[in-house]
Amino acid sequence: MSIRKAHRKTTILVIVILGFAAVAGLAHAPFVRTRVLAFAVDTLRAEGVQADIARLDYNLFTLRVSIEGAAFSAPGHDTPFLTLDRFAIDLPWSVVRGPIALQSVELVRPAITIARGDDGTLNLPDIASSDEPFEPIDIGRLLVSDLSIGWADRPIELTVDGRTVTLDMSQSGGAPLDGRLTMNGGVAVKYGEHETNVTRIDGGFSFDGSTMTIDGLVIEAPEAQVQVDGIVDLLTAAPRVDVRYQGRAILERLAPWIAPDEPLSGSLEFSGTVAGPMEAPETTLAASGRDIAWRDQHGMTVDIASALSASTATIERLRLTVGGGSIEGVARLALADTEASHAEFTWTDLDLGSIARTAGVDQVRVASLANGRATADWTGVDVATAAASVDLGLRRAPARGA
Repeated sequence: MSIRKAHRKTTILVIVILGFAAVAGLAHAPFVRTRVLAFAVDTLRAEGVQADIARLDYNLFTLRVSIEGAAFSAPGHDTPFLTLDRFAIDLPWSVVRGPIALQSVELVRPAITIARGDDGTLNLPDIASSDEPFEPIDIGRLLVSDLSIGWADRPIELTVDGRTVTLDMSQSGGAPLDGRLTMNGGVAVKYGEHETNVTRIDGGFSFDGSTMTIDGLVIEAPEAQVQVDGIVDLLTAAPRVDVRYQGRAILERLAPWIAPDEPLSGSLEFSGTVAGPMEAPETTLAASGRDIAWRDQHGMTVDIASALSASTATIERLRLTVGGGSIEGVARLALADTEASHAEFTWTDLDLGSIARTAGVDQVRVASLANGRATADWTGVDVATAAASVDLGLRRAPARGA
């Protein structure tokens, strides 16, 4: 190759590089950033999201994009569903010719707020769903710092305010993205006149590009403690959830929330699952308790197994000892108006006098033990139309102290 030809190729290469640098430099100019930001805001508005972003920054040489001072809201709602101080993404150069990947994602002081107004509407955008499957996303590092979560439901006077939550996940050695969710600020919960504070949220999380795995997520409050494990499909054509939970509820602390002014004590151990399609999972619950006291009833026990799906609510097993006897039963409640519902209960050696005193019926003295069986059948949730049958047998209760 002649010196002249080599010099010509070198000159062309330099011109191409300088041209690229000039275009890239122009793309970083303030007026171009402003136009890019306006385009991004317009695109989000077309998708049903109102965006207010104070600053957009990007670097085409390092493939880094960030926004600052952002608030996102649904049209017609004053309360943003998401605000954040800063959101930054680093992309690897492999995305230019390969699958979607994120080298790092960082969110600083994001605040998620869900509000339901008096008219029942939420401050969330109405975004059209898509049947197109998502491609798995490879993420090298995810850091969410000082996350705040709020829920304000005015119709039922419920507010939830959680602060200083951190999610720190990283990937190493080809393993899935892995890390922990921790909380330092507590979660204040208020329902009407009742208040409590979630004192602990801590657990392990991992993400393989499409599925989130929950490992020993512990949530503690004075009224109850629960641990959650399982998987949640996030980026799949048909998202599913398969989660297990177990915990313990302290009845005397929980009673003001579910039965105000009722003297209730004892504890319940519970466990269950949430499994199935994300839009309609089936939930199961098993609970048992011993030495439960309510009013003047002491030493009560309860054992129940139930399930809830999109079409039915069932009590698969119920056993309750109360008033010196026991109650057992099963039930199926169809949530569709045309489906059949059924309930069946039996009771053995119920001390009617003891139960009457507990219920505050002092005008009539009853000294009988009751045995019997009741069944009911109806359609859908309209219990008022039930066809019921009751078999009842009474025998004299033994004298006290006998």
